Amino acid sequence: MVNRLKRGTHLVCYDFDGNDISVEAWNDLMSLSEVTDCRILANGEIGKFWISTVWLGVNLNYGEGPPLIFETMIFGRDEEGIDYDDLYMQRYSTKEDAIKWHSVLVEKLKEGTPSDKLPHMESSS
Repeated sequence: MVNRLKRGTHLVCYDFDGNDISVEAWNDLMSLSEVTDCRILANGEIGKFWISTVWLGVNLNYGEGPPLIFETMIFGRDEEGIDYDDLYMQRYSTKEDAIKWHSVLVEKLKEGTPSDKLPHMESSS
């Protein structure tokens, strides 16, 4: 097993359902994901874009509010492949929000919405 987080790390880890877990349990889930890709909720190619929504399992909310443990990123694509300079990023607290917003973003990309005009969860209401 690859130890991605060492003991004493200040990151708080979560399982797929948002429950607190130990760093050891997070490492176990990350090792499992290497075999089954279970951390990938959805991904795909939409025209000149690659969109990917994944479980991160660590809280990337550095301010107030619920833990952000899922993430959608959109990258540009060309004939040479994926350009990993991200064009869009959104983080979520729940798997349900992550899946819902992945679908919303896929539809917006299919409609031709430019990447800099894509909605963010906070501005959607």
